[in-house]
Amino acid sequence: EPMSSRIISFRPAAQLWRRLPLQCKRHSNRGCLLNRLHASLDPRQLMGVYWDELRQLLGMEGLRWEHQGLCQQAQLGLQQGWLRVYRLFLGDQDLGELALSRSAPLQERELLLLEQTLDLLIQPLHNAVLYQQALAAALRDPLTGLGNRAAFEQALLQELELACRHGMPLSLALLDIDHFKEINDNHGHLAGDAVLTHVAAAIRGQARQSDLLFRYAGDEFVILMRHTDRLGACTVAERIRRAVERQPFSHAERELPVRLSIGVATADPRESADGLFERADRALLAAKRSGRNRIHWAEQLAAECRLHA
Repeated sequence: EPMSSRIISFRPAAQLWRRLPLQCKRHSNRGCLLNRLHASLDPRQLMGVYWDELRQLLGMEGLRWEHQGLCQQAQLGLQQGWLRVYRLFLGDQDLGELALSRSAPLQERELLLLEQTLDLLIQPLHNAVLYQQALAAALRDPLTGLGNRAAFEQALLQELELACRHGMPLSLALLDIDHFKEINDNHGHLAGDAVLTHVAAAIRGQARQSDLLFRYAGDEFVILMRHTDRLGACTVAERIRRAVERQPFSHAERELPVRLSIGVATADPRESADGLFERADRALLAAKRSGRNRIHWAEQLAAECRLHA
């Protein structure tokens, strides 16, 4: 069978274990494949266990698993020669796409054995996917769909560590909606929520794919910009500011002006997470005090302080 991208929908069969051939039972008892698959709720670790089994059982040479909803994938070995692609389900739950390859095509008996091991994989993978979805929901703001404050604090520590280790720039932009309290007070909280979702959509539309987006608290948003120096960060921030300023927003047939003030800071070597956030926060306050609807960056603020010293 040639290399193919044809996708086969796969759902588990009933009473699986009693139907497994003796060879598979003996092999799985080496460490009990089912028990080892149930030992992790990380889909990528789970795929590593499954991949180890397939290499020994069927001589598979490549495995790729991807779940678009979770934005997770696992790639093991090399994709070459014969390819079999499965779309995995348990009930209506989509468990992602699994592609398996080997230089020589699998024979009919080997295909049966492969699909019986897939039966073993389905339930542990289902548990892992549900767990990861619950984690993602706990780290996501339900109104805007962006990451929440807990997600931001985790990501900031990780990104600072990576930036320091690899000597790459990392920038942080703190965004605040101008006069947001007046929108809530004068037009109601439904209008305020609509403004928040409007701004979140503008941020998504103008940010880059590598940028990490969060709703920090209330009407404050944060963007973490990997591999981005001050100039690049200010360019992204200005693009977002202009998009919000120029895009009309109306609620209950009334047009409301929506504007952003933004503070930007680029991490110094060995800087703490609190230190970087505090500098961006001070820059945001400077943007508010100097007229709103504008950007300040921490270095600019420091230079102004030196001029007035």
